[in-house]
Amino acid sequence: MNRISLKLMAIGCLLVALFAASSFNASAQYRLRFNGASNFVELNGKDLPPPYTVECLVSRNKVTTYSTLLTAGDYESGIRLEQYNNTNKIGLTQKGKFDVLFDYELPVGKLTHLALVADSTGTSLYIDGKFIQKIDKTIPLPRNQIGLDADGFGTLNATVDELRMWDTTLAPQTIARLAFKAVTDKDPAYNHLLHYYTFDEGSGNVVKDHKGTLNGKIFLATYEKVYPLDIAITNIVAPLNGKDHFSSKEPVIIRVTNLGTRPVAAPVKIQYTLGYGSPVKTVTVPFNTQPLPPYAIRDIQLETADLSAKGIWPLEVRAILPGDENTGNNTLSTHLLLKKVPLTDIKKVVQKPGIIDFTLGNAFVQLQWAAEDIYRLQVNSNGKFEAATQNGIVVWNGDKPVAYTLKDRKTFYEISTTKVTLYVYKAPFRIAMYDKAGKLVMEETAPLSMGEYATQTLRRGPQDHFYGGGMQNGNFSHRDSIVNIRNNFGNWGANTTSNPAPFFVSTAGYGIFRNTFNKGTYDFRDTVVLQHEGYSLDAWYFYGPSLKTVLEQYTHVTGRPFMVPRWGLEFGDADCYNKKGVTGDVIKKVAEKYREQNIPGGWILPNDGYGCGYQGLDTVVQRLHQLGFYTGLWTENGVEKIKDEVGRLGTRCMKLDVAWVGPGYKWGLDGCRAAFNGIEQNADARGFVWCVAGWAGTQRYATVWSGDQSGNWEYIRFHIPTVIGSGLSGFNYATGDVDGIFKGSAKTYVRDMQWKCFTPVYMAISGWAKANKQPWAYGEPYTAINRKYMQLKMRLTPYMYSYCREAYESGTPVCRAMVLEYPKDTITWGRETQYQFMSGQYLLVAPVYKDEEKRDSIYLPAGQWTDFDNGTVYQGGRWLNDFAAPLDKLPLFVKQGAIIPKYPAMLYDAEKPKDTLTLEIYPGADGHFKLYEDDGATLAYRKDNAYAYTNISSATAGKEIRIKVAASTGTYRGQLPQRSLKLEVFSNTRPKAVTLNGKPLRWSFDATCKKGCIFIDAGILDIRQLADIQLTIE
Repeated sequence: MNRISLKLMAIGCLLVALFAASSFNASAQYRLRFNGASNFVELNGKDLPPPYTVECLVSRNKVTTYSTLLTAGDYESGIRLEQYNNTNKIGLTQKGKFDVLFDYELPVGKLTHLALVADSTGTSLYIDGKFIQKIDKTIPLPRNQIGLDADGFGTLNATVDELRMWDTTLAPQTIARLAFKAVTDKDPAYNHLLHYYTFDEGSGNVVKDHKGTLNGKIFLATYEKVYPLDIAITNIVAPLNGKDHFSSKEPVIIRVTNLGTRPVAAPVKIQYTLGYGSPVKTVTVPFNTQPLPPYAIRDIQLETADLSAKGIWPLEVRAILPGDENTGNNTLSTHLLLKKVPLTDIKKVVQKPGIIDFTLGNAFVQLQWAAEDIYRLQVNSNGKFEAATQNGIVVWNGDKPVAYTLKDRKTFYEISTTKVTLYVYKAPFRIAMYDKAGKLVMEETAPLSMGEYATQTLRRGPQDHFYGGGMQNGNFSHRDSIVNIRNNFGNWGANTTSNPAPFFVSTAGYGIFRNTFNKGTYDFRDTVVLQHEGYSLDAWYFYGPSLKTVLEQYTHVTGRPFMVPRWGLEFGDADCYNKKGVTGDVIKKVAEKYREQNIPGGWILPNDGYGCGYQGLDTVVQRLHQLGFYTGLWTENGVEKIKDEVGRLGTRCMKLDVAWVGPGYKWGLDGCRAAFNGIEQNADARGFVWCVAGWAGTQRYATVWSGDQSGNWEYIRFHIPTVIGSGLSGFNYATGDVDGIFKGSAKTYVRDMQWKCFTPVYMAISGWAKANKQPWAYGEPYTAINRKYMQLKMRLTPYMYSYCREAYESGTPVCRAMVLEYPKDTITWGRETQYQFMSGQYLLVAPVYKDEEKRDSIYLPAGQWTDFDNGTVYQGGRWLNDFAAPLDKLPLFVKQGAIIPKYPAMLYDAEKPKDTLTLEIYPGADGHFKLYEDDGATLAYRKDNAYAYTNISSATAGKEIRIKVAASTGTYRGQLPQRSLKLEVFSNTRPKAVTLNGKPLRWSFDATCKKGCIFIDAGILDIRQLADIQLTIE
């Protein structure tokens, strides 16, 4: 922001000394405001060793645990406005070496000139042109990010302006001269200026470097216009939140800041209310006699209040200044909060249909039954309870009032439905859940606590395990762990969080969902402690007792996973195919190559969202569709053009980047909803959206993906538990880019591709690594292996699509942790089986995640398992080690009794008619498969119930194998009245006879195919008639 002369002034004021400017440039000016989580500017510069000087104007928005002004390339070193942990003083961090601080704390709400001068002997701090302190530590000048790409700890909560980086140590007199001034090319030191950010762009997402070439990209931070006359209420000075108790004589002090370029020289009225239902009071500040200079602060005591009776006090404040040009920052709505406010005793109980209201000594509680096994608990300090769907996460709150009984048992109330019983203890308020046999399911070991955090404390049983929390990179089973329910991007690697969800499920038979967008932490160590920021609680409790039942209940409340278009199961390709302003290059360079290489692919994103843009999109969409590809767009700016892009031009997919789906999780969820609805409301087409920074409810609209990582063996390793943990959080569509977005190799590409062919959705992003990420990029033999598995995935479309429908109906994901299919097998509960999963009910996938041609520690549960590749049969209840897995082999096992449907081989969904259904049958145990089919693309499945089911069963009794394909029920556009039915029955013994509805059938036997396969051609059959096939084995 440009300014002219400024001089230091001492002004008498209520609590602080102030600095002022004598005159200012009144032209349009801006600052950049960072509001914490995921607010940063990506510079991608290399860190610079001393000597250097960095200076800026900065105003802290609030006090935080610690915050970062500039972040280094390792994402942990940097310049801190508040050094870790709760020191609130300026500091330096060098990863793995030191965290040091200066003995100076930046004031909140005051625009301050900050300068750091580093040489070989140490670093000096200057404030408003004056030397403060020198310490004997230095770090390279961080030039990777302004702020920090994280969610929660370490992020920047401040307004920044006039950020300048110099390649020399500026002299003290130079620093004093430059404080609060713009720099021009006439300045004597100008040749040493490396980078200069004025932040006067005022809009867009690019920050211009006015001296060098290190332009920045804005993520969530917002421009703040500078006005001549602008007073703001910036924060509460006292009492600070987090105290153990309030006193009967508590000073209530606020801070006002002059954010304008002119002095405030008129009286300002401060109107406020303190407490629920309290009258409005007014304090007049005589700025007419004691003017408030530009950038100055003044602390105003509203009153001395008796706050001892409660731990939560609402405070509403408004400043009134005649002529104020920016009234948007004149109000403050907050709460004065103690650190903990445990619930006290029950004073009153009121019963209503399906609802029980409790009045406590210090809070109000409402318990509402949404179903006989689901209840919602709200706790607050004012007795005003919100509708369940108000914040947009919840979509279902019960169909009708649930019948319950309430009995007074002296020390507790016993509340029962037909499925579960609660004990609500009276003194203090506390809840335990029991099943109808009297077994304890869940118990609070301490009363709920409000205050700075809404906290639940639960008993952890000796065998209780916990899952959920959203997409927790590298983790799925959380016993003995602390889980962040907040975005924690970092380097996007293991133990980061890209798509959190405030939900978990336990093997104890229950689950809990916190209906909030506030960040939280779930501690599953000795005692379960669940915390979310905020002074009220809205929690949903589910009694299963099975994990699948709890997932069904949770996704009933927050919404089922969306029903993917069938082409969405196919491979997606993304890059900036408009580098030279010719988006159409994607046709010959990419789309036609997929077809030439005989490699399946279903959709392409021809722009990478970062200034790539597109040209001639209508032609591109048409040509891609002719080649079997749908077109999507990648955006980090919004979906304002989606009506035209979808309705007129014909795009069908939207990829939302983190730069847009914020600030805050509600903003992100609303963004996904806008993109999803933008597709469905402008075409008869299903929403297909990809996002990061998801939350509970995102499963209704989008695939969640894990972030920007490098392809390597570690990437494959940590993504296996990432995907299965996402499924246990309601995210059916969850993945990472094939072989990452950066780096990668031929072998890691193959290994990553193999296992992702058994997940619902997958894609690759080129343009960010030396080698592109198409399946043919590394040549042979790698191309052939990739082709083999991608073609297999296409043939397995009816298998995968049917399980996606199951997820849409019940919340059970396609990619299933072993515990989800084998909940009684204790080996599956913990992390022992985190590197394998069930794809649907029948396929056990054990990815190779090391640079070796074997796989260790594959667990086969009880039963019989067949190696999909060669037909070797293994008895379950055992571990496999040294399992041979050459590069072209994915360890894949088929459960006995499996029925696996396949379509004809094709490169994309509409290439050929689905006129042949092939069934792979693995006899020996009874099996069942519910085949789901629809038109694969439109909304008719939902609007018109246009779909069909076909029940397929297999039973083995002695030497008899009986396979039944029931008559299809339901209709949809494009449904074939007849189709060919073929069977592949895996048996090492020839049949004596094969019949269809009692009539002999032709068959052949191949002893070399997976150690024996009976091939049956049942001919072209009417789908409305039962096909009863019987085999008699020799």
